[in-house]
Amino acid sequence: MSFFRIYLLLIIILYSFPEATFSQWELRYPRIPTTGIAEMVFLNPQTGYAVNSSGNILKTTDGGQFWFITEHFQREFISEIKFTDQHHGFAISPHTYLGDNRDFFYTTDGGENWSATYLGTSDAITFIPVSTTSLLKSNDKGSIAQLNNFWGQWSERYLIPYFDVGYLPAPYGDIKDFKILPSGRVLALGSSWNAFENFIITDSVAFILSSDDSGSSWDTLWCDLPKILTTFSFADNNTGWIGGKDNEIYKTTDGGISWILSYSDPNPDPEKAISKITAIDGQTVYAISTKGEFISSTDGGINWNAYSIIPPTYYGSFFNLCFINSHKGFVFGPDLWITTDAGNSWDKVDDTIKPTITKLQFLTTQLGFGIGGDNYYGGESFYRTTDGGYNWENINHQNTGGSNNGFFMQDSLRGWLTKNNTLLRTTNGGFNWTEVHVDTLLDFMRGVEFFDDSIGVLFEVRERFNDYCLNYVTTNGGINWQKYQVGNQTYLSSYTKIKRTDPSHIWFANQQGVWLSRDTAKTWNLKSSEVSVIGGGFDFVDSLNGWIAHLDGTQDKVKYTTDGGQTWSTLPKPYMNQTADLIIDGRDYFGRIRVTLAGLYGSILHYEEGWSNAYIQSSFTNNWLYSITALREGNTIHKWISGMGGIVLYRSDYITSIDFEDDFAVKDFILYQNYPNPFNPSTKISWQSPVGGWQTLKVFDVLGRDMATLVDEYKDAGYHEVEFNANSLASGVYYYRIQSGEYVETKKMVLIR
Repeated sequence: MSFFRIYLLLIIILYSFPEATFSQWELRYPRIPTTGIAEMVFLNPQTGYAVNSSGNILKTTDGGQFWFITEHFQREFISEIKFTDQHHGFAISPHTYLGDNRDFFYTTDGGENWSATYLGTSDAITFIPVSTTSLLKSNDKGSIAQLNNFWGQWSERYLIPYFDVGYLPAPYGDIKDFKILPSGRVLALGSSWNAFENFIITDSVAFILSSDDSGSSWDTLWCDLPKILTTFSFADNNTGWIGGKDNEIYKTTDGGISWILSYSDPNPDPEKAISKITAIDGQTVYAISTKGEFISSTDGGINWNAYSIIPPTYYGSFFNLCFINSHKGFVFGPDLWITTDAGNSWDKVDDTIKPTITKLQFLTTQLGFGIGGDNYYGGESFYRTTDGGYNWENINHQNTGGSNNGFFMQDSLRGWLTKNNTLLRTTNGGFNWTEVHVDTLLDFMRGVEFFDDSIGVLFEVRERFNDYCLNYVTTNGGINWQKYQVGNQTYLSSYTKIKRTDPSHIWFANQQGVWLSRDTAKTWNLKSSEVSVIGGGFDFVDSLNGWIAHLDGTQDKVKYTTDGGQTWSTLPKPYMNQTADLIIDGRDYFGRIRVTLAGLYGSILHYEEGWSNAYIQSSFTNNWLYSITALREGNTIHKWISGMGGIVLYRSDYITSIDFEDDFAVKDFILYQNYPNPFNPSTKISWQSPVGGWQTLKVFDVLGRDMATLVDEYKDAGYHEVEFNANSLASGVYYYRIQSGEYVETKKMVLIR
């Protein structure tokens, strides 16, 4: 067979199985995935592992200053990780989704490689490996079960007493924690919280069980105190501490047989409890409360220091801690903090902002914008990136006045923002916003979209004293807006985006169905009521082809049309989930439409026309994903997805054709007015170019003399911006001119000293 035939065969194979050609999504932001860490363990002072709620196993090789994803298991909530020695490690996912076939993860090479299997740990409250071939787990039925040889057959070794609640039996409580002492004895901390809260018992709520045969049989070691205690730690066979509700810490010096109160919160708070406690040695013990209060003693519990290390905005989160030695340790949960001086001072390991970005828009592969709420400090913000999403700058933060709902940037300087019942406009890239009057009765507006410099739409607008849904249309660049009613229904469910495929086809979709406007959003017809959707889970490629993440009782279907919504075909989803956004990427090598979906629990799905099912893609998170934005350059589509916790994902794909109008593509040469103008001493000049080429940007005085050359080089297609500094020039009128091939345009600017 000739080389050409072999090459052609490989091309056909690759394009017949597109998943083989897809690049993986890249987690561009935040740089360190520190949100949702559940547990951490160090094998030595430099090498440590952590697991989080996004299904990630994180690793550090520098003592915890930098962490990276060493393994990812999509749709898993990994809650615990433990090592029996330097080689054997185990982790569990007790919240496995229906249909997933894994809940247990293990390594035999010190964490370099991890394997996944289903072992019946999905019901575990906590677990502990007692050897490399034996596990113990507790569950919400109040039992301790043992597994040997990893066959998946658990044996019940202990069952807590039951009581009747109506006609149903219920366990007194459950086992909260396991510990293995240096002697090999295994301890289990239990709490009869259920019986206590139902007034079945009034004392002896907390108890400790002990086993001297690796968990095969159990005896009651201690049962006392009307307290719900949930965490304990031992420094040796005899000395240990225990804590839980009421933010109290108790100490034992006889291996857990008896306990005495060692620390009592001077400011009692019924909502505060000891979240985690760890003993370094017989003298040093550290604890963290549910409200981020760090509690420590270095003299065996005689004296204690307690102070808050976590901002109050993190309250309501779960906190955990891990110490490598008496000086260096970590507090984690909603974020990650480190101390190197025994808790006297704390620093965040990663200072990147972690907002919930609800919408993105990229004008170039580098310049992008987003809106969202700050999770921990409140308010709504407008964000900008100039490096493709690796770093984000909060360029406009607003603490009051409602939420940002939607935005649209016409170019790098001009943009629009909807904020509840207010329309805002920027002319300097989002740093400052001014209110634009639309109507006096506005109560809410969902979003804004511009199709060119003149025509724009405010969509899903509500007025006070009016139950109808409205759109407002401008034909003069936003100076004036005219309202138009959408349909004749008194109730119309939400839609978070509109899509124009050509001047006579503008689409939106909601729970009522698919709507079409042929007159620039002035009048709308319900094109199809066979399908329904929440949010932005739809897209159209042209006047005939559209895709929808269909909303029904299970949300496990995708529908598509090839005749403008007259008829719909159905494809299944691989699992039930709600889609927040959907885009049509383009067409593949064979002309088949490609589609990307993103939504609940970090789900990303990819479909191709003609497939019988979806290809599941990894997102490195289980957080909500809200927005997909795309930028098309030639045969490449660049895609970004945003969501909770500041998540920004990126990837690019090859597409062979784009036979539909791209709302974000640069279609014309445009030289924009400089900003600010007048200026002193510097101003920014921006322009857009639909094609690449040699471009020259010069500044002239009123006599036509060449005063400065700002650009004289090849520029790619897209948006460009330069800063002009006029320190050496006198006050007066100046002109700037852009030239690229036959395109020439000149604008005036004024320098005022």
